[in-house]
Amino acid sequence: MKGLMFQANVWQGKRRILEQSGEAQTRRLVGLEEINKEPDIYLPLQMPDGVWFFEKPDGDGVLPKPGYHVNEVVYVKEAWRVGDYSYPKCANIMYRSDGFQKTVPWDEWLERNTKYGGSCCGDEKWRSPMFLKSAYARYFIQITAIIWQRLQDITEADAIKEGVELGSARGHFSILWDNLNPKFAWDSNPFVFVYTFHRVDKSVDMLR
Repeated sequence: MKGLMFQANVWQGKRRILEQSGEAQTRRLVGLEEINKEPDIYLPLQMPDGVWFFEKPDGDGVLPKPGYHVNEVVYVKEAWRVGDYSYPKCANIMYRSDGFQKTVPWDEWLERNTKYGGSCCGDEKWRSPMFLKSAYARYFIQITAIIWQRLQDITEADAIKEGVELGSARGHFSILWDNLNPKFAWDSNPFVFVYTFHRVDKSVDMLR
């Protein structure tokens, strides 16, 4: 199962909007890196089969491919650390966004990486969302729609779906974006994939 990574403060906002309206969005650059080297030179053209082709002035171009597909269920990768544990039965996984702890069975990863196993980094260290295993995940989401757009085309309503709530949601989203994506800043107006999603139980994917 694939994962979708969120920083702790970002996931707090997504979780809040999911609880309020049942639907949230996230904008991602993966699959559009080549286009975003010079985004202004590309002309998006939709082919007869519905596929989008981004054409350059010389007639060459790129077929962008999103990292996920509609109806796919993925797990949320959030910042975490190992909390209390009872060797060799179980351990608590603590999540940075709210301090919640989930008990998981002892496994090979815990054996290698906890204090008991002699890890060079203590259990107090917050770990990157990148390294959260699906077995430690507590949230699962289903992709319900995927579109591409230029970043600055985001509306106020969609900025709220991104989990931003203070003042002008669109303005605050632009600041958040620059903090997370300095190489493809708001002012460069990159192309992004917009993923709309809702929460599901893990068992939904198990039935497929």
